[in-house]
Amino acid sequence: MASLEEEFIEQVAKQLPVKELYNDALSPAAREAGGLGADLMKALRIQLTAVALDRFRRFINDAVNRVRTDKQLAPEATSETLIVAQEAASLE
Repeated sequence: MASLEEEFIEQVAKQLPVKELYNDALSPAAREAGGLGADLMKALRIQLTAVALDRFRRFINDAVNRVRTDKQLAPEATSETLIVAQEAASLE
């Protein structure tokens, strides 16, 4: 009797349009889930970049603050920086 039921189930399974069911119902849902996953990863990457930037800023500020005031030097503009600044000013 069990073999008759198994045979019936096999025959029904062979007649089900599995490929069409996937294309019609599951494939769009899978694409949507994949897009959601991609968007989630982009948002996570942006957040991690922001955290890394904040940590880098703190590192630079701490490094600058560790140098005694009498040992600090004023930043000097290089000739290349001056050339770029002059070119930018002439464009305005």
